[in-house]
Amino acid sequence: MVTAYRYWGYHPVHICDNFNNGDYKVIRKLGHDNFSTSWLADDFNFGRYVTLRIFKSDHADRKELKMIERMSAGNFRAANEAVLQILGSFRCQGPNGIHLGLIFEPLGPSVRVMELSFPRLAPGLHFMRDRLQVANRILQQTLKALAFLHSRGIAHGNLTPSNIVFALGNIDSESLPESALCQDLTHDITTDDDLSKYAHLTRTLDGSHDSRAPRYICPS
Repeated sequence: MVTAYRYWGYHPVHICDNFNNGDYKVIRKLGHDNFSTSWLADDFNFGRYVTLRIFKSDHADRKELKMIERMSAGNFRAANEAVLQILGSFRCQGPNGIHLGLIFEPLGPSVRVMELSFPRLAPGLHFMRDRLQVANRILQQTLKALAFLHSRGIAHGNLTPSNIVFALGNIDSESLPESALCQDLTHDITTDDDLSKYAHLTRTLDGSHDSRAPRYICPS
């Protein structure tokens, strides 16, 4: 993944970085895919937590992302509670170009993750087989979400259990302090040895640091 930190690639993000003129402070890495990295952030304007999805700079003007930005202008949640709520967008300049950032509500685990985890959480039970009521609700809400998207002329294109996720209850900075969610990197770190306990340091083959890459890669 480090090789993707180049011009037109990922934006180097570190814990405690601020975005959108200081509106959002990164506190934890959530994951990454082929197009973006995702981070949990503190939203100082509304006292809540949000997910920042920061795209590679070569995706800043792709057609599907422009569509998502247009979607963020409307309140999808008011129209259909089963559709992910997009809260806004921003752009940031970095060493690898200009990056589009999308702001989402934080979400829980996917259906796939819960299906794999449930036997360990409740031995002898199977998430999708023995919890038919839950499975029925998942299917009903998924079909409602698809019908709503189709009514807006949008096709999903990749509907799998990994892309169906559970909503979270209300989490805000009053009910859940930042210290309960922040990555361990926010502990006092004074040396590379300290840092290596919590993340993977990045180095070039000659041992130097490339300014286009982050100083460290956080675990998701």
